[in-house]
Amino acid sequence: MASSRNLKLNHEVSTGSTFKHFSSRLSMLKDERVTNTENQEINQRVKTLEELLSKQNIHIKNFETKIERLEEQITVHKVQIKSLENTVIELQQLNLEKNKKDPVLPNRPNEKMSNQMFKIIQVDDDDQANTNLTNQQTQRQEQESNETNSEISRVNNGMKYQDTTNSIVKTGSKHVIGLNKDAFIQWMDSRESEFSLWANSRYRRFLLSYIAKIYDQKPNTYRILSRLKIESNGSNELDQLHVIIKEFEKQPGAKESLKKWQIQTRTDRRFIEIKSFFEYTSAYPAVIGHLKIIEPAYVDEIISRENIKDYLDIDCRIGVTAAEIGAYLQLKKENIFGGNEHDQHSDKITYISVNLTESTIDLVDNRVDLITCLVILHHTPQIDSMLAEIVRVLRPDGYLIIREHNCKQEYSLTAKYLNFVHAFMMIAGVGEYSRAASDHSNNATRTNSEKDFDENLVSWQDQKSRVIEYTSSIHYRTRVELQQKFNEIGFDLRAIISYEADGSELNPQELYYGIYQLKKKLLDSIA
Repeated sequence: MASSRNLKLNHEVSTGSTFKHFSSRLSMLKDERVTNTENQEINQRVKTLEELLSKQNIHIKNFETKIERLEEQITVHKVQIKSLENTVIELQQLNLEKNKKDPVLPNRPNEKMSNQMFKIIQVDDDDQANTNLTNQQTQRQEQESNETNSEISRVNNGMKYQDTTNSIVKTGSKHVIGLNKDAFIQWMDSRESEFSLWANSRYRRFLLSYIAKIYDQKPNTYRILSRLKIESNGSNELDQLHVIIKEFEKQPGAKESLKKWQIQTRTDRRFIEIKSFFEYTSAYPAVIGHLKIIEPAYVDEIISRENIKDYLDIDCRIGVTAAEIGAYLQLKKENIFGGNEHDQHSDKITYISVNLTESTIDLVDNRVDLITCLVILHHTPQIDSMLAEIVRVLRPDGYLIIREHNCKQEYSLTAKYLNFVHAFMMIAGVGEYSRAASDHSNNATRTNSEKDFDENLVSWQDQKSRVIEYTSSIHYRTRVELQQKFNEIGFDLRAIISYEADGSELNPQELYYGIYQLKKKLLDSIA
C-alpha cells in the first residue's frame, strides 16, 4: 500500500518536473524568436542606413566634382578679366603715344582696341555663341589684332617673354587650341597657376595616379616623388613630367609592369567592355559592370551579333583586341580586318592599310558589318572625310563603336591633362607611341627606324619638341559635336556609355563609348 502511494507520488513529481521543463523551454524559444526578429529588424535597418550613407557619399563626390569644375571656370574667367584689363591699360598708353605723334588720327587705336576687346570678350563657354562675321572680316580683325600686339610688344620695352595668360586668351575666339603655335607651347609648359597641372591638386593627383598605376607603383608614389616637391619646384610642366617618369622607371619591376599593361591589361579591359555591350539586355543590365548607359533613357538591347559577318578595327595597334573581338563573334581570319601602322603581332587578323591623314580605308564598299574606332578620331585631322570612308565600307544596318574623350578643343586643364597622358605614353614608349612621336603628321610612312623616340638616342629637348608637335595636332571634340556629325550621315544612336556607374569611378580623361547603327547612307558620294 505504501509502495503504491510512493509510486503515485513519484509520478506526480516527475510529471510536474517535466511540465516545468517544457514551460521553461517554450519560454526560451519565445525569447529566441523575439531576439531573432529584433536582430533581423536591426540588420535591415543597418543595411538601409548603409545604403543611404553610400548614396549620400556618391552625392557628395558628385558635388565636389561640380564645385571643382566651377572653380576652374571661375579661374579662367578671372584670367580673361585680368587680360582684358591689361589690354585696355596697354592700349590707352599706346593711344597717348599715338596722339603725341599723330593728333590727326586719335581714334585709330581705339578702333583696334574695340576689335581686340571683341576677340577677348568672345571667350565664352557657350557653344551656341557664333559670330556672323565673314571670312574676310575675320582675317581683317586678326591682321589688326596682330598689328596691335606688335605695337604692345614695343610699348613693353622690348620684353622677350610676353605674359602667358595674355598670349593664350588673345589667340582667338574661345581660346581654341591650334590657332597660335607659340601660345600652345607656352600653355603646355606654363606653371602659371591657372594653367598648371602640377599646381592643381585634382589633376596632379589624377596624372600621378595614372602613371603610378601603369608602373604598378601606387603604394610607393609618395616615397618616390616626395623629394621632387612637384607642386612648387618651379620646373616647366613637361620638364617636370619627364623627371617624374624617369623616377618611376628606376623602381624595381616598373618597366615590366609597363609592358604587361600595354600588352595585356589595356587590351583585356577593352575586350571585356565591348563584349558586355553585346550581352547587355534590359533584363540583365549588370553585365556592363562599372559602366553606365547615360543615353538614351531606356535601352532594351545595345548591339546584336547575329548578323555580323565581317569586322574592322580602324587602328588595331598590336591586333590583340581585334583578334579577341573577332573570336568572340566566331569570325575567321579572312573576316577580321585590322588597320595597322605599327608592328604586326597577331596572326589571327587580316591587316589592311588605313591612313588617318589621308582618310582612306583599303576595303571595297559595303564590306563590313561592324567597325570599332577606339580613341582614334581625335587623331584624325579630316574628320568628315574619315567618317565618309567609314560609311562607305560599312553595310546598311551595320554598327560603329567609338571610344573617345568628351572634351572641348580649348585651353583648359582637361585638354592639357589629356595631352600630358599622350606625352607620358610617348616618353615612356607605350605601345604605338614608341614611334608615333616621330611623325604624327604622316601616319602612313612610319618605319621601324622611327623607334628612336628614346632618351638614349635623342636629347630630351628633341623629345620635348616632338611631344609638342604631336599634341598640337590633336583635335578633341565633345560628345555632342560627334553625335551631330553621326546624325548628319545616317547613324542612329544605340547607346552612350560612360565610366560613372556609381559616381565613385573617376573618369578624368572624360572617356565614353558611343554605339551607333547605320540606318541610311546620307552622303551623296556614297549613296
